[in-house]
Amino acid sequence: MKPGTVLVNIARGEIIDEEALLQALTEGKLRGVALDVYDGEFERAPDPRLWADARVVITPHVSALTDVSEHGGLKLFCENLARYLESSTFGKRHRLAARLLSRCVSRRRSNGLFHLQ
Repeated sequence: MKPGTVLVNIARGEIIDEEALLQALTEGKLRGVALDVYDGEFERAPDPRLWADARVVITPHVSALTDVSEHGGLKLFCENLARYLESSTFGKRHRLAARLLSRCVSRRRSNGLFHLQ
């Protein structure tokens, strides 16, 4: 890694050698570390040396959460599906279904899930 790198791990804790990570921090090779996971996260707390380092941010395995109120993927999927169904390869029935689909997609969330009305 280049000196001054910020290391981010949101995958699996086991893919990082924590002793090598601590050594890189001690030697000043890393500018910072963000860990959403760490080796042994279900068995024990993170190494106290990681907690003590101001350059390390540890989150409680929540990297998938966001402050965005809804995921744009659902809207994009519905728009693409409506376009596909409206294509000339389908008959009137499918085009009607596409128009209904595009009108009934609710952008509201209920209990954290998206729903069609």
